[in-house]
Amino acid sequence: MVIEFRHTDPLALDEMERHLRTWVEQTSGGLSPPEIESMARVAPTPLAKDLAAVLAASARTHGEEPVSMPSGAGHDAMVLGRFIPAAMLFVPSIRGRSHDITENTAEADIVLGCEVLADAVDKLRAKPELASGRAA
Repeated sequence: MVIEFRHTDPLALDEMERHLRTWVEQTSGGLSPPEIESMARVAPTPLAKDLAAVLAASARTHGEEPVSMPSGAGHDAMVLGRFIPAAMLFVPSIRGRSHDITENTAEADIVLGCEVLADAVDKLRAKPELASGRAA
């Protein structure tokens, strides 16, 4: 079994792992608890709030109410965000299946995502300071 924890705070991730280990030990019914192995530990990368705000405003311009969520996937933004301002725009996957061979996205959602992204780029071209992390 694989269990993945996602959070923006590394201390919260540590706490979740401690709780899991304690729960497994306490619920093993007197048997030897199963071995728990930490397979990977990737520190969360904070993304640029200014860029996220621009994406959210662009989504609202297109009639959508954005949802903010952390991602545990190793997207380019995770790497780039350590060096330059970065943000991510997600579009919904059909039946919520993501990072899976059955993942699919409705064409209308792909088009809307492209429109939101184009609108955000236009906003950033008009006010480049929003992308620099030095927004007023």
